[in-house]
Amino acid sequence: MTTDLPEKTAPTLATMQSEIASFDTETDSDKILELRNRLDFLSGVIREMKHDLEGVLVEWINKNGDLVINDDTRLYVGTQRRVKCKNNQAVFDKLMESLGGDIEQVLGALSSNAWKHGAAKNILGSQEFETHFEQTILPDVRTGKVRKVVKEFNRQFSRKGIQNARIDAAPTRTPKLN
Repeated sequence: MTTDLPEKTAPTLATMQSEIASFDTETDSDKILELRNRLDFLSGVIREMKHDLEGVLVEWINKNGDLVINDDTRLYVGTQRRVKCKNNQAVFDKLMESLGGDIEQVLGALSSNAWKHGAAKNILGSQEFETHFEQTILPDVRTGKVRKVVKEFNRQFSRKGIQNARIDAAPTRTPKLN
């Protein structure tokens, strides 16, 4: 890790939490800003530590296999991706056609970027989906190369649920974390 923690970060998080709880509208703004600055600094340090740990986890998982947290959750290595609609009007028209003009079902395929790409893919099928959406593997900001990331699978949120056998295929030497 490249960031060294200075002396002023020595107070524990519990102490900082107590400071926050003691603040009110009469608290000196310098005290509030000083704590805010410490928290911003620590957030940056934690972000960097998470990034460093992510690299270690990718290497560990690549060598040892998926890291099983519990019966429903495991960590595995995958790629980070972004799916973007190529033409909103064309997707809307095709969804309306595919759903017989049922606007309620079309709205079920919307998300904050206009379309829930998974819902649209289920309706349109892979070939038609690829005509209207593009998928980009995101590079590491620092290196520009494809960056491996640790992803979390939780069977409770999977449509396949118990049918997803990858969690059961994790090596037995992988420690279970609580």
